[in-house]
Amino acid sequence: DQSYACLRNSRALAHIADPTPNRVDGMPDGGLAVLIGPSRKSFLGKVLQDDGAASAARIWGTGAAVTASVEQGAHVVRVHDVAEMRPVVAIADAIYRHTAPVV
Repeated sequence: DQSYACLRNSRALAHIADPTPNRVDGMPDGGLAVLIGPSRKSFLGKVLQDDGAASAARIWGTGAAVTASVEQGAHVVRVHDVAEMRPVVAIADAIYRHTAPVV
């Protein structure tokens, strides 16, 4: 899926996804916000060897993918577990973009 090209550079996913040298912030976006929706995706289940889409492990995996998405330059992330991911985005934003968290 082209939507996750920026996450495919991860060493953890190298054996699952075809690594491609892509970063979200390097992609032309025509001035539009870049949205990534890594929430509960199957690649998380493959990495975690977990079949349950709503399992606790998949939610933790979503948090890691959301952090990677923010680091790679995503402007918006789409998730199922909004309350759980809001602080993840706030911390990732503060770390990678040096912004004050909005909580």
